[in-house]
Amino acid sequence: MAIRFAIDGDVRFLSHNDSLRLFGRALARAGLPVRYTQGFNPLPRIWLLAARPVGVAGDEELLIVELSEDVSAQDVQDRLGAQLPEGIALKRVQPVVPDVLPRVAEISYQLTIPPELAADVGEAVEKVAGSESCPVLRPRAGKRAEKTVDIRPALSTIRYHEGVLAFTVRQGDGPGVRPADVLLGLKLPAALLADLQRRIVWQPRLD
Repeated sequence: MAIRFAIDGDVRFLSHNDSLRLFGRALARAGLPVRYTQGFNPLPRIWLLAARPVGVAGDEELLIVELSEDVSAQDVQDRLGAQLPEGIALKRVQPVVPDVLPRVAEISYQLTIPPELAADVGEAVEKVAGSESCPVLRPRAGKRAEKTVDIRPALSTIRYHEGVLAFTVRQGDGPGVRPADVLLGLKLPAALLADLQRRIVWQPRLD
């Protein structure tokens, strides 16, 4: 089953692995027949596609659940929805073939800029939008060398209007561009990641 959901509020600060555990427990409480892996440490066959950065809210997130028995999409939505915490809202449940999973075509982000940082954002956005290249130096933890990433080729749109920054990042086979990289390119603090909202465009579309 493909389970589309929105996430906001305090639960958006859960890590990717913690989010998987949350859904695994909710599915168990709902009594849904989730298929498990084989071996000494069986795990539920569930996947959260497109790992979400900690703190980022999303309204088009996708959970894939492999069931061992036939259950209607409406039954899954009703039973699972009753077990989820505040901040996670199921939008739609529909069948999907596990071997042909949707992929991310692009991700749009939106961020309200604090007034004290707004003065220079418009100029920075115009500079990035009008350039052919915008390399940023991505910090690395520990002893690993810093990495330079060119954010411009992956940005299909970037704009700033009435205090709101919006940009769309294409997803492809090359090096991935993270929202933190875009904030670096605009010289905005990484702490603003906690206020980002994202919307994913899936391919093929899940209508």
